[in-house]
Amino acid sequence: GDFVDRGPMVTEVLWLIYSLEEKAKAAGGYVHYILGNHEIMNMNGDVRYVHARYSEHAALMNKPYTQLFGADTEIGRWLSTKNVAERVGNILFVHGGISSYVNEMQLPLKKLNDLVRPHYRDSAVEYTDPRLDICLSDLGPFWYRGYYHGTPRATMEQVDSTLEYYGVRYISTGHTIIARNISSLFDGKLFNTDVHHADGHSEALLVENGKFTRVNDA
Repeated sequence: GDFVDRGPMVTEVLWLIYSLEEKAKAAGGYVHYILGNHEIMNMNGDVRYVHARYSEHAALMNKPYTQLFGADTEIGRWLSTKNVAERVGNILFVHGGISSYVNEMQLPLKKLNDLVRPHYRDSAVEYTDPRLDICLSDLGPFWYRGYYHGTPRATMEQVDSTLEYYGVRYISTGHTIIARNISSLFDGKLFNTDVHHADGHSEALLVENGKFTRVNDA
């Protein structure tokens, strides 16, 4: 997630991922695009971090910026189909993380994604389902930072509970930069893949034949 609000090439990046997804399917593979808080912010009108280039483009088209990600646009429609958490093999991929409050709701991944997906474009609303008050808050899967800082901090028991419920061995997140390099925490059960991309330093987590490797541009 967070392929938006990171510089002046957002449109190019999104269309690249869109294209890679089609090419991967044609080759028998798959691109899993997990939404981050910034994609959802762009869809629901929170434009605090939008690059000036895109505000100017919207103004030239005489449209509100959010219409560029509207349900009637191809990019907007495409983003609306994406999930906030997925299991691939024995890894749970989620932008922010799974808080203890989400753990307690015992929501299978399909139910979790189906619950939040219709509300990507919501802003400042009161939800009839109390579970949404958690899932769309700072304790939800695309905003949560409790693995790394804040209060309450995640515990090993919490992480183990998530692993057990979702039937995985590892959790991989982005969202929160804690070091220059990809980091492993909670006895190797949790991977933080967010690094200083905006400053020109990028890394990726390569998982191949059960082996985890940091990959950079060196």
